[in-house]
Amino acid sequence: MAADDADGGAIVVPLADESALAAVALALAGSLPVRACLALDGDLGAGKTTLVKALAAAAGIDPATVVSPTIGLIHLHDQAPGPPAGRVVHAARYPRA
Repeated sequence: MAADDADGGAIVVPLADESALAAVALALAGSLPVRACLALDGDLGAGKTTLVKALAAAAGIDPATVVSPTIGLIHLHDQAPGPPAGRVVHAARYPRA
């Protein structure tokens, strides 16, 4: 992982495939505080929703319920009942024109 000072301290993680992304998501999920906010930025098709699916799976949430918020803007994904209760809020943000 490398922080890019030219991009506001962004962390760039080159990955070979989706299974590598899942491994990074699992490690990331384990290192986040209970209430955390991640800002993902990237072009359409860059893998933002794929990362959120992997984070949801790591939180005990069915990744099949995670879809791109392009149309709905905000999606809430809750873990099945029982401790520990997990929630992923997946939102899209569009820059002003």
